[in-house]
Amino acid sequence: SPSYVLLTGIDEGLNFIEKNKSRLFKKLEENLEFFLNQCNQLKYFKIFQRSIMTRDSIFEKDNSRIVITWNEIEVTGSYIMKLLSENFGIQIEMAEVNYIIAIAGIMDTKEGFKRFYSALEEIEKLIEQEEKNIKKSSIKKVEFVINPPEIRFLPSEIEGKKIENILLEKAIDRVVADYIYLYPPGVPLVIPGEILSKELISHLVQYLESGFFLKGISQKGEYLVNVVKE
Repeated sequence: SPSYVLLTGIDEGLNFIEKNKSRLFKKLEENLEFFLNQCNQLKYFKIFQRSIMTRDSIFEKDNSRIVITWNEIEVTGSYIMKLLSENFGIQIEMAEVNYIIAIAGIMDTKEGFKRFYSALEEIEKLIEQEEKNIKKSSIKKVEFVINPPEIRFLPSEIEGKKIENILLEKAIDRVVADYIYLYPPGVPLVIPGEILSKELISHLVQYLESGFFLKGISQKGEYLVNVVKE
């Protein structure tokens, strides 16, 4: 069974960290500081840092979660994610409309951080060179101020109810029957039992038209969603 190999690898990893944790995490902190300082030279991309935090808004920040955002360019996170993966061989954790998240670890090297910075620098140059073409592949930023959906049923109460698959645009004021979430990372935007408002549907369509993948919505030609049959 491959599970024994996997479990042995986990044990070895834990032993390695236990013996070398001081050196490994110190090195990670140094590499992150180097990377953040380098990124201060970028023109469009900005790194979310502790310096902009307030006690009222955010309790703490894990610096190994690198949040990169932008305001002056109309490109989407899915586009940046695709460029990083296809052009530079860098896989990030997730992409949103106007930010991306990368996760750093103790095995990342200084050379790796340099490569990541260089990739961001090259993408900025690409944006300046082909701005018109890039803007055609993006939309304006999604408005995030959305009222929480009204709850008609608990998710557990959906089981046993009759379901129908309809056009998303026709689902206004209908009760959604499946989880709808942005992947990655897989955090639900809508859960079963909530009502799809016109505002929320518009928000979901903006994600879809920006090139994001929404689990729970069929994207084969038309946008279809499962709702509770009335």
